[in-house]
Amino acid sequence: MPLDLYGEYMASIVYFGMLTLPFGAVNVLLIKRIGMTSLVHRQALLNKIESWAVQNIKQKLLLIVVVLAVVAVILAKWSNLRLESVIFVLALTLLTLTIQLYASALQAVKKFFTSGMVGILMTVLKILVGGLVLFFIPKLPLLYLAMVLAVLVAVVIARRWVITSPSKLEVLKYTLSSPLTYFKKKHILIPILATLGMVGMLSIDVMLVKKYFGPDEVGLYASLSLLAKVIFYLTLPLSTVAYTFFTGRDSKQDSLKILLGTSLLVLISGLAIFVGYYFFPELVVKLIFSSKFLQIAPVAYLAGIFGVGYSLAYLYVGYLISINHRASLNTLWILLLQAMALTLYHQSFEQVMTINIMAVSLLVVSCLLSTTMHLRSIKR
Repeated sequence: MPLDLYGEYMASIVYFGMLTLPFGAVNVLLIKRIGMTSLVHRQALLNKIESWAVQNIKQKLLLIVVVLAVVAVILAKWSNLRLESVIFVLALTLLTLTIQLYASALQAVKKFFTSGMVGILMTVLKILVGGLVLFFIPKLPLLYLAMVLAVLVAVVIARRWVITSPSKLEVLKYTLSSPLTYFKKKHILIPILATLGMVGMLSIDVMLVKKYFGPDEVGLYASLSLLAKVIFYLTLPLSTVAYTFFTGRDSKQDSLKILLGTSLLVLISGLAIFVGYYFFPELVVKLIFSSKFLQIAPVAYLAGIFGVGYSLAYLYVGYLISINHRASLNTLWILLLQAMALTLYHQSFEQVMTINIMAVSLLVVSCLLSTTMHLRSIKR
């Protein structure tokens, strides 16, 4: 795929990530809410939540359509994305909400293997159909269509793994409130805002590079950013499982041990990948992308540092969210500082990635300080 089209595609993925922010927060809340329910009632609660969600969508369908239309117009004007990219972003966002909810539901009932299989299934399908399109008909609209269809198939399969026939479950007498009432509560608002900051810190660089750099440079930087994301995506299952234990009623007392153990695993895993970026950057770039992306090889190690730091920060923010600590909201003001710095200083890829590293380092330090202070207050 030409560099300019690759840059367009990766920029679309970044905006897709930003639009799924509220959904990421909803997933966090879903795990937390189901974790508060006894194990024998969790499957019944899953079925009830799905019915509740479908009912609310039907009741507010017109409002949802209007909101999507407004978002499409704003996205088209502000992001410099093509029309087909905007449509792709919106379609993928809606489908991903569904599959993330099912995956989170599986984590909440501690079916970690099945939840992992949902992620693997979606990834394999996207790689398979995307690879076929790029090999036979390398057109961006066809690639978008293939990705959407792949996720749709994954949604259908994931639902079969999650939802159990109501006849096999005991009736659960529980009433779910209107969605808006949840967002007024502190233990819900904090995760939403903290997640907004976290995903923003991972995406703001590509968004601004799209505005300030040329099409080919956007493609190159998107590949550099992806190297950082590779580390995060590979360590994400560790942080996700840890968060499930942080919020589980039957495992909360072991949160500190889980946090320390997971930190070590994330650090070791991330550093192992960083070693490859540092000592064999050209080989890594050729394997993941192709020889036409070799321009990013000299700064691949910076992407590695950012990836490791962000992975640790994600874990620590998840812990702070699990205890409803306001320090998790540090992600917002650090994101603001990061955006301001990138707006002022974006002369080179190295400069952009260095600002990312500084921002995530500040977040890690603030999380560690807040966690330490919290633990000391508990001991008193």
